[in-house]
Amino acid sequence: MAIKICPRCGGKVAQRSMDCIHCKYKFTEEAGKIQCPECEEWVEKTEDGRCPVCGHYFADAEEILIIEQIESGGAKVVSCKDRFATKVVIPADVTVICSRAFAGLKYLQSVTIPASVEIIEDEAFAGCANLVLEIPKSVKTVGADVLKGTMTEKLEEQKKRRERLSKMGDLRIEGNYVYFGIYPQRRIDDEVITDALNELAGDLPTGDQPLKWTCYDYYISDSINKYMWYIDVELDGNIYRGVYYLSYRPYRTNMNSEASNSYQEENGYSLGMVYWFLYQPIKWRILDKHYGTALVLSETAIDSQQYDHSKYSGTQTRNGRLAFANNYAVSEIRAWLNDKFYNVAFNDAQKSIIEVSDVDNRAITTRGNNNHTCENTRDNVLLLSLLEVTTKDYGFNDDPFAYDKVRMKKSTDYAKSQGCWMSNEGEYAGNCWWWLRSPSADSASSVSRVDADGDADGTNYIYRTVGGVVPAMRIKI
Repeated sequence: MAIKICPRCGGKVAQRSMDCIHCKYKFTEEAGKIQCPECEEWVEKTEDGRCPVCGHYFADAEEILIIEQIESGGAKVVSCKDRFATKVVIPADVTVICSRAFAGLKYLQSVTIPASVEIIEDEAFAGCANLVLEIPKSVKTVGADVLKGTMTEKLEEQKKRRERLSKMGDLRIEGNYVYFGIYPQRRIDDEVITDALNELAGDLPTGDQPLKWTCYDYYISDSINKYMWYIDVELDGNIYRGVYYLSYRPYRTNMNSEASNSYQEENGYSLGMVYWFLYQPIKWRILDKHYGTALVLSETAIDSQQYDHSKYSGTQTRNGRLAFANNYAVSEIRAWLNDKFYNVAFNDAQKSIIEVSDVDNRAITTRGNNNHTCENTRDNVLLLSLLEVTTKDYGFNDDPFAYDKVRMKKSTDYAKSQGCWMSNEGEYAGNCWWWLRSPSADSASSVSRVDADGDADGTNYIYRTVGGVVPAMRIKI
């Protein structure tokens, strides 16, 4: 059967075929003309196999490699004549691939190197941006920068970067503290870095065009709105989170968006600006050790979230069940901790160190009678209870009314960008208040909190978005 060669993929097809069975390339009915896969013009192929319009070598050209014989035996590849080549098969008698033989062939994707090749000289494939190549073990000598600027080099750099980044949050114990997991924390103001990050992030999102960004899905006036976004970007071995918003996040989920209804501007964050935050290891304080595990508590408020967006004080259907608005088991903050925070802060290897905690949610954990408590839960990450933040064995003052320095927390720069409230009063200036999981006994729409002065006797409405999030968990040590 007579065959012909497809000029696009090099596959063999029947002479009478009008379409290539491999890549669906269409042959022209005009005698002597084929379509150039590079410039897509219908042309008459020249004697040397080139396209007369763009110079592309067609797949059935007899020779695209310049090969010279070596006096001592074998042959060497000097260069490739086809600057549009995508695949190259080196002949079996070749023993040397010369310096820069394939350099700069940006379309080259694969090269088949026979076992006869023993030497690959300097920069042989340098600048082949799309080339993925594994050098055979049979090659005895490999020169410098052979794969510089190739897709292979890029993939290897990405692999090394992922390995390095994955180790950033690995467990490290220093005295009574543990560094474990990573989360965006410190604001970056260096213009050289922020300019590079802005370039990598690309165009800014809008309500109906998120582009590369992810919407936070925060509330305004009791409804989720598309007004605040984030993006994670890698640069020079670090991860950064960009934050951008076009409306202020109100300090209650049922409020309108105005500067006066938000702490973002007061915290130094304005509309229409992109702010960048460096992912850093999370610092945890060890509260207790038990049978090879430790209960740990974040040293800072790492984010600012509502306990739940509901403003109702009675029972209602929540996640398919009847529950009080301050029910921890079905709360948004519990779901956020065990999904969004958990999956951002820890990789798979680090998650294997985290123990599932049996969380006690009985009335005793609220230090009194309480009809708003829920069933016990099993969580990877949790909020402390009122009883736990008044436990002496954990290092806390057992008086909830005491101004306990151990209970005082500051928020990260990132938490401030989310609207976290900060005190401006005297010695407590810069401290935030933070959520506990314990429901209020007096109101079904309130839960316990630790205030900026370290007392734990207060409560706050669950739909407040400005409360600091201070996660706790049990880990293997």
